[in-house]
Amino acid sequence: MTSILLPTGWGEVKTAMIADAAAGFTPAQIAKRSGWGVRTVFSVLRAAGVEQPNTTWSDAEKAAIRPATSKREAIALYRAAMGPEARRTDMAIRSRWMRGGPGRDPTGRGRVTPWSDAEKAAIRPATSKEEAITLYRARFPDSNRTPSAIRKMYNKARRDGSAFHGLAKVQEGLV
Repeated sequence: MTSILLPTGWGEVKTAMIADAAAGFTPAQIAKRSGWGVRTVFSVLRAAGVEQPNTTWSDAEKAAIRPATSKREAIALYRAAMGPEARRTDMAIRSRWMRGGPGRDPTGRGRVTPWSDAEKAAIRPATSKEEAITLYRARFPDSNRTPSAIRKMYNKARRDGSAFHGLAKVQEGLV
């Protein structure tokens, strides 16, 4: 008995992806047309030696997401601002928003507002993480800082000891 190998069709899919790229489709458009992910499309195009499209963000694209305060808002602002010229995937927009811009942590953790000396001073006298949260919330009830951020700063205060930022100003009565 001879076994017959059934074609998987992957060769035809790859050929279609390469043809679509040659026709001017973006990797995101090719991914939608083929039903495969954008990463897969990039891999196929790279393996075929197809030059990748320009992935540099234009000033207009950067300006569109700059005022966003969340990943979802960044996507909505981008789509509204770019209209039919929108060429980025949701993942690309989220990634770009998380990566950079004024007020964002370069490590990619989103927006970071630096701790003021008054905020640091509020948690300095605490003797536990829970007390640090309570003291902080009492002094700054409208703050957007999460309990996790407050605990992290409390731990930093314990590690740094008397060298903790803001302690000198507390001792001098400036805060």
